[in-house]
Amino acid sequence: TRALVQSADVYLMDEPSGALDRKTEEGVIAAVADYLIKIDAPLIMVTHSEQLAQKFSNSLVRIDGGRAEVLQ
Repeated sequence: TRALVQSADVYLMDEPSGALDRKTEEGVIAAVADYLIKIDAPLIMVTHSEQLAQKFSNSLVRIDGGRAEVLQ
């Protein structure tokens, strides 16, 4: 969340919820997503949580074995 203090054209997050339990993970990412929607800023997020990716994305790319697959 420190990155949200400064203004950026695009926000990049690499496993932003990696050490959180599912309930906390969802709350944190929901708050970040709500804020970025409010300021109309795009987010690129890398996550191993498919559930999180499905819930909070409008464009989803899965990378597996070095291959990229566009899911939505």
